Amino acid sequence: MYIGLRKIILQIDEPLGYTPEIVPARIRLLSVVTGCFTAVAGSLVFGPFYSIPPIILVFGVIVQPYLRAAGEWFIAIGATFLSLEVTVWGLAIPDGFKLLHLYHDRNFLAVFSSSIISVLLVTWCDVALIIDARKRNPSIN
Repeated sequence: MYIGLRKIILQIDEPLGYTPEIVPARIRLLSVVTGCFTAVAGSLVFGPFYSIPPIILVFGVIVQPYLRAAGEWFIAIGATFLSLEVTVWGLAIPDGFKLLHLYHDRNFLAVFSSSIISVLLVTWCDVALIIDARKRNPSIN
């Protein structure tokens, strides 16, 4: 009894530092960078309300190691709404390429490059979160 309980608490069979319920540190760092960059870039272009989903994502990433279920819900909600918001930027990128040779304005270049970076970061973050969720819960198919 004591050995089994100790094995469960310490997770002896798992690799060192691995807890299956906690999102790995690299993915949490990627989520924080994605949320912060997208919040700043989006709020400069669309206003302060654009930064609400990235804030929810970052809050979920910070809370998740301590309150696992609530953190996972915040991460899921923040990542979903952030993906929906960034889809608008993704749809505007082809038009931005068409306008790129017409306008040589630094503001246009800043907005256009931040939109491309945001789309790439959010896509990378979503893929990493989905892969991690499948690793942690193999019953998700």
